Amino acid sequence: MTQQKLSRLQQSIMQMALAGHASGAQGRFADLYSGEAILALYVGGRVSYDKHAVKQPQRQYGGMTPDEYRSAQAAISRAFRRLEERGLVRRVNYIGGSGVILTDEGQQVAKRLT
Repeated sequence: MTQQKLSRLQQSIMQMALAGHASGAQGRFADLYSGEAILALYVGGRVSYDKHAVKQPQRQYGGMTPDEYRSAQAAISRAFRRLEERGLVRRVNYIGGSGVILTDEGQQVAKRLT
């Protein structure tokens, strides 16, 4: 898998998931949550990984309209699915959202992207 085959959105997701994975934060169900991806990629917010206090992203639109937020959710969901189809992540669902966990191959690819 080369980075040329990944879209910019997929590359960004992989890099953020690697940062989440490397944080070692206790209590996280995923390396990257969909809400975190929307916040960082569409709203311009920053995702921080606190090793001691894990807070799930809240459903706030961050200045987006509900339609824009749903559109961003759909784009993130498609990117998560396509990364899973390539064997780079495993999608996880939890009450209130979804996320991804990097596979071993996904970790290697994400490291090459940084």
